[in-house]
Amino acid sequence: MLRLAPMTALLAVLLAPAAASALTIEETYLSDQEVGPLAIDDLDSQRGGFMTPLGFEVGFGAVLTATVDNAIVMQTQIQWTDQGIETTGATPVDAAAALAGGIDLGPNANQLTGVVVPGDPANGGGATAILSSLQTSGIANLILNTANGRTVTTNTQITLDVPAQQLNMMAANQIQSRMQDSLNLALRYAGIR
Repeated sequence: MLRLAPMTALLAVLLAPAAASALTIEETYLSDQEVGPLAIDDLDSQRGGFMTPLGFEVGFGAVLTATVDNAIVMQTQIQWTDQGIETTGATPVDAAAALAGGIDLGPNANQLTGVVVPGDPANGGGATAILSSLQTSGIANLILNTANGRTVTTNTQITLDVPAQQLNMMAANQIQSRMQDSLNLALRYAGIR
């Protein structure tokens, strides 16, 4: 597991799509009404999904939220569909703001998604960069911090939607398959097969 962390960080830096500008915490703070629960109809229109080899349609989506000092500074919604990944809320990262805070994002900075939050000058300055990689192979977050006295969190909320009818059908198919296997085994032990 520990071997995956450097690889994830490298992928986040090198492969992330174009991304965010630096804003103050006050500019990026979202009120409770802006981040409250969505209505079922809104969720239905925002879910992505895919079809399993057995023909079951599975809805899949995620919301990535990052906070700095208890203020929401970035929120990205992702949906997986048969057409690929659909992302909303991703913004280009401000490499100049990161560099001003002592974080060098390197030559691929224009390909990064995320946010840079400047540190408090009274607390030594610095900055906090939160970068995201949203690829078909997975979701990754990377936090780079040169600021002092910061509380930084990232939260990934994943929504997996399998309709009850499909679950019932899958359970019935599994029961039928187990009954057939048991019958075949009993017949084999009885010497009939």
